[in-house]
Amino acid sequence: MSILKEEILYNVLNEKLIPIIGNDLFKVIVSEIISDRDEIAGCNTLANIEDFLVNKLKQHYHITSNEGDLLKLVFKIRESQSIETIKSSIHFILNSIDSTQVYIDPIKNLIETRKFPILFNATISNIFSQAAANYHSDYITQLNFSIPPNSLLHFNRNNYFPILINIFGTANNSNFAIGENEILDYLFLFNSQDELGEILFDLITEKHILILGLTLPGWILKVFVKLILKYRSDPGQQVIIITRDIYYDVQLRDYLNLCGVRYYPVSALGFPSLLSFISDFSEQVKLSSANTDIRYNESVFISYSRKDIVFVNKLKAAFKRMGVAVWYDIESLQSGDSFNKVIQDAISRKCNFFLPVISQNSIKDPYAFVYDQEWMTASVIRRLKEINPDKSFIKPIIIDNTDSQDVKIPSEFRELHMEKITYPEDIDTYINRFIKHNKLTLVNQNQK
Repeated sequence: MSILKEEILYNVLNEKLIPIIGNDLFKVIVSEIISDRDEIAGCNTLANIEDFLVNKLKQHYHITSNEGDLLKLVFKIRESQSIETIKSSIHFILNSIDSTQVYIDPIKNLIETRKFPILFNATISNIFSQAAANYHSDYITQLNFSIPPNSLLHFNRNNYFPILINIFGTANNSNFAIGENEILDYLFLFNSQDELGEILFDLITEKHILILGLTLPGWILKVFVKLILKYRSDPGQQVIIITRDIYYDVQLRDYLNLCGVRYYPVSALGFPSLLSFISDFSEQVKLSSANTDIRYNESVFISYSRKDIVFVNKLKAAFKRMGVAVWYDIESLQSGDSFNKVIQDAISRKCNFFLPVISQNSIKDPYAFVYDQEWMTASVIRRLKEINPDKSFIKPIIIDNTDSQDVKIPSEFRELHMEKITYPEDIDTYINRFIKHNKLTLVNQNQK
């Protein structure tokens, strides 16, 4: 196995990598050759979704040019048609694709790894939706970016299934990006300073990024990369691009190199196509995780200040990697949910342990939500849950130099033993101790 593959595999197994999926992984089974990018899988001819859409738009608008680039074709059609009309045509074409035409194998392979907490779809295709629905309807929770932005962007998902974020919306509805100006508008949602920007930072920080099969124009790809790099909290976080073909744009290659982005055509990794790379890679993930897929029945609720998100992300990832499900507010709310009701339900019924992350950030404001609502709710629930006084429901953690008897810490917490985890490298030791001390039970008691 190449060094790059070993590196990617390691980060996937530790849930430290987020894939951004481009149109070269979205394939439609066609009866005839559409472009030189078509691939053969068994008896099937597979067309890139963008090539398929270009072909259908040309037929629909009776265009005879050899233009094969979707954005350039849309620009040409706009000479005689409104953007709303073009979107309506795209919506009709993509939603007319029969489920039997959708080649779901690469998407299915990614989903089956169960190692990607977040996936980004960088196309307007709804094939990911169809693939997930055909394979297992519960496997994925989706969020569409939109302009104007969604009013509340929180998620509700099982801890071991991924969230799919459609960066440019999808053709399931009319609110999606088509054309260079709209794509830029959607990309700059990444740059927002409001709730959306905060959520994206929480999701991407501390993670490596793997961009697969993305074929945006060079100047847009530069903007895309620059916005992704904004969310790096550590220079050691990698951005890796794997493409079907070589980037012939020398300026683009120089720019990526200058930004520290590692770029590889898939042939440089020894594979004839992205599909074969994904297939081989997913098998390696399954083999590597087959003997380590331990899961416990118990789950934890982590309550924290957003200012401690970097540390908390490491804590959450370690719990999940070691088989303990985590309830985590940034992932566990869905648009339209009552924040108070969902939080109270999670603390009172869905979780076995409540972990308040105590720091100067979390205790300095007694009227902050984490303090006033989550911590007070847990204190009330504790009296109902703690039948056995030796098995405390609340497990406070101190992550800085805060004194355990600081008067700003709720009195109910000060009477409990508090673990101190000052350094991230101590997290695994703490969780192993947590599992043993609290006698967590395996989902399958035959697991060792």
